[in-house]
Amino acid sequence: MKTTRLQPLRLLAALLALAAGGTAAAAIKTVTFQNGVAGYSGALEASLDMKSDTPVQKNNLWVGMEFVHPGKNKAIPRELLGERQVLIRFEHLFGSAPGQIPPDAAITSATLSLRVPERKDAASNRRIFLHRMLLPWDKDALWKSPQWRGNGIQADDREAAAKADALFVPNHPAATYDIDITASLRAWAAGAPNHGWVLLETRKVDPNAAAFLSSNSQNPANRPRLTVTYD
Repeated sequence: MKTTRLQPLRLLAALLALAAGGTAAAAIKTVTFQNGVAGYSGALEASLDMKSDTPVQKNNLWVGMEFVHPGKNKAIPRELLGERQVLIRFEHLFGSAPGQIPPDAAITSATLSLRVPERKDAASNRRIFLHRMLLPWDKDALWKSPQWRGNGIQADDREAAAKADALFVPNHPAATYDIDITASLRAWAAGAPNHGWVLLETRKVDPNAAAFLSSNSQNPANRPRLTVTYD
């Protein structure tokens, strides 16, 4: 029987290739951020209601606009009666502590998961846009907060980025929607301040608001979740 023997240089090259492959595989990591899971508590949401002067901290976060109908006279513009916006942020994402994203990491992908509650009026066939916030905010944020001039948040490159980083259509109740927000995480990893997102519904049509479960949900699995894969 003929025995095949690797020459020393070929054997060394094969070992180095195996080692390189194992290192590359080990370098890809995925971390998850969700309040009440693995000790994380840095997720924050706020609901801005055009009709409310007090902070809204509830299980359901609503996004949408409400107009009064002009009737048959189409020359009369519709009047905006109300609007609701949602703010979402995940803090303490980057750092050297266990479960954080290393400051020098290259973001491979990032997904925001939002759960629509189990009620028929919570789903919507409207597009919900996620714009990166450019101003800081806290849990007491209001529609009339002075940092956005007391008139809700505008996607104007001053209060929030004019271009949305993502959009989705939450058209089924009791469903979880995974939204690709890789662009946002890459911007924050590159040094942009992390003020989270504002969720906006901008189409001026018949009201059809959408709702999402907040971090106040009793079931931790239904709370907003951020999943990031990095190299």
